[in-house]
Amino acid sequence: MFFHLVFPLILGLDLLVAGQSKHTDQKQRDTYPDILSCLKATDDPILTPDSPEWGESIKPYNPRIAPIPKLILTPNDVSCVQDAMACARLFPGTRLAPLGGGHSYTSFGLGGTDGAIVVNMKSFKQIEMLEPQDGVDIVRVGGGVLVRELTVFLLKNGGLYWPHARCTEVGVVGSAIGGGFGTASRLLGSTLDNVVAVDIILPNGNLTHATATQNADIFFAVLGAGSSYGIIVSIDIKAHKPYSSPVLYTYQWNKPTLEKAVATFNAFQNYGIDQAPPELSLRLNLGFPTGFPDHIIFQGVYYGDRKKFEAIIEPLLSQLSPPDVTNVTAVTFAQSEESLMGPLDGPPAIRPSAVAYTNSLLAFQPLPNNTIQEFMSNLMKRSQEKKSINFRMQQFFDLWGGNGSYSSKMTKEDEDTYGFPHNNALLLFRADGVLNATTAEAWPSDGISFVQSFTKPLFDSQKDPRSYPNYRDSAYTQEQWSSRYYSDEYPKLQQIKAHLDPAGIMSANPQSVQPSTDGA
Repeated sequence: MFFHLVFPLILGLDLLVAGQSKHTDQKQRDTYPDILSCLKATDDPILTPDSPEWGESIKPYNPRIAPIPKLILTPNDVSCVQDAMACARLFPGTRLAPLGGGHSYTSFGLGGTDGAIVVNMKSFKQIEMLEPQDGVDIVRVGGGVLVRELTVFLLKNGGLYWPHARCTEVGVVGSAIGGGFGTASRLLGSTLDNVVAVDIILPNGNLTHATATQNADIFFAVLGAGSSYGIIVSIDIKAHKPYSSPVLYTYQWNKPTLEKAVATFNAFQNYGIDQAPPELSLRLNLGFPTGFPDHIIFQGVYYGDRKKFEAIIEPLLSQLSPPDVTNVTAVTFAQSEESLMGPLDGPPAIRPSAVAYTNSLLAFQPLPNNTIQEFMSNLMKRSQEKKSINFRMQQFFDLWGGNGSYSSKMTKEDEDTYGFPHNNALLLFRADGVLNATTAEAWPSDGISFVQSFTKPLFDSQKDPRSYPNYRDSAYTQEQWSSRYYSDEYPKLQQIKAHLDPAGIMSANPQSVQPSTDGA
C-alpha cells in the first residue's frame, strides 16, 4: 500500500517504468539554432543571465568557488528531464549539472566551473512510503527533497527515522550518493548504506531503475559518484524505528596543554576502537567556533537509556582530567534531531555565507601518537596566525567505525556494491579554513596551503590516504581525488562511464569520473 502524505507527488512519476519522453523523437528530428531554443521547447522555467532572479539563483554555498552557469533549467517532471538530456545530445560539448540542496563545498551543483547547464531539481518534492521489504520500511524520496523535509515526513508518518547528515538544508540525494554520515551511522550505516534503489535518467534519456541486483553496475556507480552518470529523480531508502529518548552529551576541557590535547585524542581513538558501543556517536571537536586551543569538546548522541549512559562513557572519561563543562540530557527523539540540525518545522534555515576551503581524511588505520603530537603542536603554534584577517581554522574528528559499528561489520561483498568503498573505516577528520567574508576577493593566496600544512601529517600516516566524497576538496588533482574517494573502484567507475556517458554530458564538474580509454 502507498501513502501519499505531506508532500505532493511529482507529475509524470508514472513514467518510472521505462522509456524516453514523448518529445525525444521530435527533438532528434528538429533543428534548433542553439541549446537555449531547444530547452525552451520543453516549456519548463529557464533562467538566463538576463533574468531578474539570476544573481540570487547562482549564489554558491561557498563563495570562494563561484562558477557562472550558462543557464538554469527547472524541470517539472521526469519527461522534462529527458527532454533536457535530448537537447544536450543535440549540442556536443553541453554539460549538465544536477542541483539539489545546493550545499556543495565546491559548488558542483552549479557546475563547479563556468558554462554548465544547471538542472534544478527543486520541483521533485515527492515523498511516499513504499511496501516494506523483508520487514523493513522503505521511503521513496524525490530528487529535490531536503534532509529537513524527509526527517519531518518520517517523524509525522509512523515516527520513523533515517540515518542522515547533520544539516537540515542539504539535499537528500546529493548527501546519499556521497555518503551521508551522521550521528546514527555507527549503528545503522550512512545514508548511502541505506539506499535500496535509485531511479535515474541516463544520458541516453532512458529512465532506469537500479538496485544491487537489477542494473547493478548503475547502482554501484551512482552510490559514490551519481552526478557523473545521470540525473537522479528519486531514491528509495530504508526507514527505521528510532530510540524514543536519546541522550545528548557534551564534555569540554578549556585551554588544554599540548600533553592534554594529545592524551584526549588517544583516549578518544582507543575508546572508539575497543569500547564505544554502536549506539554512541562521538565527535572530538577542536576549538570550534573560536579556534584551537581554546577548548576541546567530546559531543554526540547515545541512542539508549540515560541510566546506562554513565557506565558507557566512564571508560573514556576515566582516562582524562575532570571536564570543565558537562552537559548530559535525555530528550525526545524529535528534540535530539533539532538540537543537532536546528528547527525542523517553519521556514528554511538561513544559509551561512563564509569563504572556505575544506580538507578531509577518512582513516582506516589508527593515527599514531607521534602523528597526533605533530598535528596538535602545529595547531597550537600556528592555527591563529591569520586571525587578524578574520581567517580561522576549525577541525573535528568523528568516530566512523570502531567497536561493533556498522562499518566494522561490512564485508568485501558489501563494499563491492558501492562506488564509494568505506567498509572498516575508523575515523573521519575534517579541517576547514574559513574566511569571514562574502566574496572570494579577500581569500589569502596561501589559504589552501595553510590548511594543508596542518593536515599533511595525518595524510602521511596512512598507507592509502582516503577522503570523504561529501567533503569535496577543490585542490585535489585528478590522481588524488580518483584514488582518495574511490580507491581501487575507480577503474570500474571509468568503464561504466565510458558505456553510459562517452560524450561527457554529465561531466560538468572538474571531479567528474572520466571514461576509460582502454576499450573495456
